[in-house]
Amino acid sequence: MMDQNTTNLPRPHFISKFSSSMWKLTCYAVLVHGHANHVFVDLANISQDSNTTCNIIRQTLAKYAGHLPSVLYVQMDNCGRENKNQYVFGLFCALNELKIFEKVSLKRRWSESAKCKAF
Repeated sequence: MMDQNTTNLPRPHFISKFSSSMWKLTCYAVLVHGHANHVFVDLANISQDSNTTCNIIRQTLAKYAGHLPSVLYVQMDNCGRENKNQYVFGLFCALNELKIFEKVSLKRRWSESAKCKAF
């Protein structure tokens, strides 16, 4: 999952009366290597938690139900609240136990600021 900090999308310097009344949306990007990019849009007033993450993973896998590989490679950003918790890992374990995937390989994507702090 990526957020505005990861992509460095521009932010408005001021919020006008018009834009303050607009819907606030949260966008999630999913890259399926060799196939397509998917964008999921959610209202910002709905909590962005592990349920959202699991639902996005489920919807993405459902799109490729007949063409799933034997190994699921997942790369997530370094956000423990939504991505690396017991519910998301429980989903990956269930996918493995149900023999949907023989193996699930997880990789963390470190942000540039985390790299600078770590090294």
